[in-house]
Amino acid sequence: MTQKVSTLNRENNGSKKWNRNYIEKRFNIQEKQKIYPLFIADMDFRHSDKIIKQLEKVVLDDDFGYFDVCESYYHSICRWQKKVHHIELKEEWIIPANGTIAALHMAASALAVNDNFLIMTPVYGVFKTIGLSFGKLYDYALKEVKGRYSFDLKEIEQAIITQNINTLIFCNPHNPSGRMWTKDELKSLVGVCKKHKVKIFSDEIHGDLILTDEKFVSLIEFNDIYSDILVSTSPNKSFNLSGLTTSYLLTNNSTWKNLIEQEMLKYHISMNRMGIEASRIVYDYGQEWFSDVLVVIKENILIVEEMCRDTDLGFMAPDAGYLLWIKLDKVKDIDRYIQDLSFKTGVLLETGSRFIGNYNQYIRINVATDRNLLIEAMTLFKNHYENYEGDSNEN
Repeated sequence: MTQKVSTLNRENNGSKKWNRNYIEKRFNIQEKQKIYPLFIADMDFRHSDKIIKQLEKVVLDDDFGYFDVCESYYHSICRWQKKVHHIELKEEWIIPANGTIAALHMAASALAVNDNFLIMTPVYGVFKTIGLSFGKLYDYALKEVKGRYSFDLKEIEQAIITQNINTLIFCNPHNPSGRMWTKDELKSLVGVCKKHKVKIFSDEIHGDLILTDEKFVSLIEFNDIYSDILVSTSPNKSFNLSGLTTSYLLTNNSTWKNLIEQEMLKYHISMNRMGIEASRIVYDYGQEWFSDVLVVIKENILIVEEMCRDTDLGFMAPDAGYLLWIKLDKVKDIDRYIQDLSFKTGVLLETGSRFIGNYNQYIRINVATDRNLLIEAMTLFKNHYENYEGDSNEN
């Protein structure tokens, strides 16, 4: 099947995912070895001509001085959230920010200094730095049941009580597994947090990339029953704009909004002009491209799923995103395995240990890349895994 979305050549342009200097620090690769970067969570796809033409207009206007964020930016966010997720946002809930995770750090600095933070592992590794930078960090291990993660609400409440938790840092949809939490799960979680006055910070950057027929439920939709909810999101994953360090926070808590904006002013933080314009453009002109990308992602996921079939590779089917969480049953030392794989094959996968805890024998694979490259990489990975004897040689 011919892809409607073409692939970018990202070598030798500073792309972290393809930069051999950076890769040599992370992986054990051989000189001039062909590499298959399937680790960092960004995409190898070229944007549509429609998007590029709009970006060109901004460049040709040639105005990159100081600026204020225009109303058109807020309008584009509200239109996108309503069209894609059927969420009715108010413009005053939006706080323009400098990247999804940077925004969460800024929020923690404004709202949660010296808090006890709770995270649910395995989860995106930078959550750990937030907790340790602004307070104390506590970990709840997600349950794995029939190839899906879940949480026990009674255990969560017990953790909140015993550890005196003030702030929950949540990932919705879940990274690394792609689990999309249900409305009932989220409503129950919000109820417990409200009961114990626990603030909720929710990273929802993968929320657009839904792979099922189910509706994505944002935690901002519960702000009518609990105001201490903050959502951090952006088009960065959906449209591959992470290098423009632009995002936005959502909250209907006016006190929180004022405190966060004051924190930004304290450090003289302003938004990236090109990032703001790019965000507006992809939301207004990128729907067709985004739909085509979702088709490619789904097809690539099926390729990996098929190649994992009839093996002991534990494929965890995602509800959202382009990241696959796969268990390697016969591998004990997952970090050692990743290094052996990269040295012998050039296939670069994300080791489970980068997801803080409760990662067992898992690795993460990014499928948002060229189909042929993915097939070649998966063939090398599968053959390497089937013949791997590293753990059996340990004393």
